[in-house]
Amino acid sequence: MKRITICLLLAALILCLPLAVGAEGPDRIVDNADLLTSAEEAALWELASAVVDQYVIDVVIVTTNTLDGKTAESYADDFFDDHGYGAGDDFSGVLLLVSMEDRDWAISTSGEAIYALTDYGIGLIADQIVPYLSAGEYYAAFEMFLAELDVYFNVYRNGDPIDGGFYEGSASYQPGTREDVVYYEDSSLDGGAILERLVIALLLGAAAGGVSLWFLRGQMKTARPQSGAKSYMVGGSYNLYRCQDFFLYSRTTRIAKPEPSSNHSSHGGGGGGGSSVHHSSSGHSHGGGHGKF
Repeated sequence: MKRITICLLLAALILCLPLAVGAEGPDRIVDNADLLTSAEEAALWELASAVVDQYVIDVVIVTTNTLDGKTAESYADDFFDDHGYGAGDDFSGVLLLVSMEDRDWAISTSGEAIYALTDYGIGLIADQIVPYLSAGEYYAAFEMFLAELDVYFNVYRNGDPIDGGFYEGSASYQPGTREDVVYYEDSSLDGGAILERLVIALLLGAAAGGVSLWFLRGQMKTARPQSGAKSYMVGGSYNLYRCQDFFLYSRTTRIAKPEPSSNHSSHGGGGGGGSSVHHSSSGHSHGGGHGKF
């Protein structure tokens, strides 16, 4: 009987082990709005940890009942910075925020994650998770988000990030290439380095302009001042006898101003794709997107 009791205790300990690991690990699932059960939090923690271990980034999901007067974007950025998230020297990571106050969502990226999750990619991820958020299926939305992260970081590591842009002749985003994902604002430059680069750029520009001006001036040495236009006319080629203007008709063409396209997500990105980068209140660089659900 004693042996059976010991076996039952060991089995119970093994079954509870995943929950214990999730509780002791980093705060990757911060459910302040109480949208998840304890079992769902533990399951999401395991999924997030797998992405973290695979790609050496930080992954965080945060729910809240209030934004404390901030925008969803600034709340997500500040939460990421203030709680010390981020892997490596560039604090690489991604945070998904869901606020129940006005039904806002936001994705904040940092470091290498800015390259992997471009504006285009964030828009596609939003298309996947927003329907679940709108339906109140929060666990399904978060599970989908983590599954999408695995896809995006995997292809980015293989040198082919999921990106796109508005190209000539297209009415919607089209797939792009790795060369499209080049914009990342380098916040490590201090004022002196920026001034030095500005001076160098001005000197190079002045030198190039001076050489071009000297070359063009050399080509104009054949020009001589003329007292009138007669020198440029062919003799007998122009005879003016009578000049009269007739007003025939007028026509006015009106073109309607196109309405801006509507989308549930709000994100930046230029014509060639890439990531829009802004600064949090602490001065750290972030990418991301936000919207309603």
